[in-house]
Amino acid sequence: MRVITPMAELEISIGRIVIQDGALVLSNLETDALQTRTILGPQDVRGILAQFMRPRILWHAITCFFRKNPPPETTQEKAEHHATPNPW
Repeated sequence: MRVITPMAELEISIGRIVIQDGALVLSNLETDALQTRTILGPQDVRGILAQFMRPRILWHAITCFFRKNPPPETTQEKAEHHATPNPW
């Protein structure tokens, strides 16, 4: 998954999901550049599941099982879409 912030654009992979203190904890892979954890409480899980139950989103999620990932962007394409492109 791609996480985009004003400071950086990161590629993060979910390595494992565990239950800890009544919350879902998503940790990324050890090989990712930045170690992260996402903690989802019950309210967060309910909100995400409610969004996934919308027909268009649910259909998209189901069809993801049968689609290939798009080819990765080249370095030049990434530079063209960067929030602060080099003016030179």
